[in-house]
Amino acid sequence: MDGFNQLDLEREGCPHILGLHLEGPYFAASQAGAQNPEYLRNPQPDEYEEVLRRTDRVRRWSLRWNWMVRTAFWKRFTSMA
Repeated sequence: MDGFNQLDLEREGCPHILGLHLEGPYFAASQAGAQNPEYLRNPQPDEYEEVLRRTDRVRRWSLRWNWMVRTAFWKRFTSMA
């Protein structure tokens, strides 16, 4: 993430990168895909707040939908838009 923050996204000749797409670890076991089920968990404010403090370039974060709509995570993430 720190390396991505240093990229000049507007530099001529660079690919058009909109931002970061993070995946997990907030998935249901049935939706884990390649995620190791051992690490799946509910969103924890100290975890996601640390990520959001370190960068303002997260544009998408894949996670279990029903957690998204009911949690402080969803409210916090969408407030950045």
